Amino acid sequence: MSGLSLLAALKAFDATARAGSMTAAARVLAIQQPTVSSHIQRLEVDFGVELFHRRGRRLELTSFGRTLLNYTRRTFSGEEDAHALLAAAKNQYVGRLVIHAIGPHNVLPVLKLFMKQFPQVNVAVGVGDSRTITEKILDYQGDVGMVLNHVAHPDLFGAAYRTQRLVIFGNTQHSLAQRATLKLRDLQGQRFVIREEGST
Repeated sequence: MSGLSLLAALKAFDATARAGSMTAAARVLAIQQPTVSSHIQRLEVDFGVELFHRRGRRLELTSFGRTLLNYTRRTFSGEEDAHALLAAAKNQYVGRLVIHAIGPHNVLPVLKLFMKQFPQVNVAVGVGDSRTITEKILDYQGDVGMVLNHVAHPDLFGAAYRTQRLVIFGNTQHSLAQRATLKLRDLQGQRFVIREEGST
């Protein structure tokens, strides 16, 4: 596989791993889905590796695929940063800002002001749980993350933004429903519908 075809194949792999599907990767790369599939298949055949487990329409990275993604992220995030730097030098504050938040309502007021001040910046917002957001920021898949609690990590800087009330929803017939306030100890032994693993 030549240098240029290898680069194209690695871009297809990187986009698929980040987007979660070849169809989504094709949209990101502005190419056809069969082209993305062909690139990835050629990587696997030429180098004798398996990059994804196929679970129906869903793709999951293999152990080797996760290792390769670490390398491609370093390569292509540097390319994206260089492009953003050159664009900023030409037009001042032109580029792309990727934000991941635990909910859109937490970030929209800030974005409204930011986009008014810097209309040339293309802003993308992703939503997920705190653990996923932290992983995305550490993996160079975003610039800013808004999570529920402070994340203690040497590669991350955190600052408090706002506070939120904790609210319990329940059936009106529940024994706790008539109380005006609750303490954490009141919830001991109660059954909960909870969010996905990783959500605070």
